[in-house]
Amino acid sequence: MEFLEDASATYAWPTNFWVRANLVASASGVTLGPSGTSSDLTTDDDRRLLHLIRQDCDALIVGASSIRAEGWHLPPRGQTHVVSRGLGLPWDTCPDPSRVTEWKSLPDEDLAALVRRVVTHLATTDAKSVLCEGGRATVLALTHENLLDEICLTVRGASLSDASRALGGIMPDASSWTPISTKMADDATTIFSVWRCATGVHS
Repeated sequence: MEFLEDASATYAWPTNFWVRANLVASASGVTLGPSGTSSDLTTDDDRRLLHLIRQDCDALIVGASSIRAEGWHLPPRGQTHVVSRGLGLPWDTCPDPSRVTEWKSLPDEDLAALVRRVVTHLATTDAKSVLCEGGRATVLALTHENLLDEICLTVRGASLSDASRALGGIMPDASSWTPISTKMADDATTIFSVWRCATGVHS
């Protein structure tokens, strides 16, 4: 796909500390398919784009429920930080437990406070490029705490306007986000979009 061949500049990580989310959704903002995972919504191009985005991330944040539903997908380098509020993780299937840190919520700590604790820690380390791959609740928690700088959103839709509609179905205040890039795939059913925080509030 020509877009993916030219996507390196669009999806290049900034040199400052940056928190980015990557999601795939339907045009209505649904992020899970009939199987209860995002795999029903992904395409080959979307998976190639995900590889491009995550190959240079220093740290990955993901919810424990996503791990339990979709399995382990560790990035090429860096540490995976799993936010957990209850049930345990399937450590027996983890390909490299030494590259995983589990963050369990403290008593009376909600998900928003938990992700803030994780990001605050990462900001004190050498990590600069922080990627969150969901689930949706984890992404919304980052947004609630004004910790999310950018959203990379793949939408299964028929027109470029579906990207805005999908974002509106996911985010409680879509007006806080400005489109930086919106491209239709060659198959005319997939839209790749990048949204930046428009309020000036960053991590």
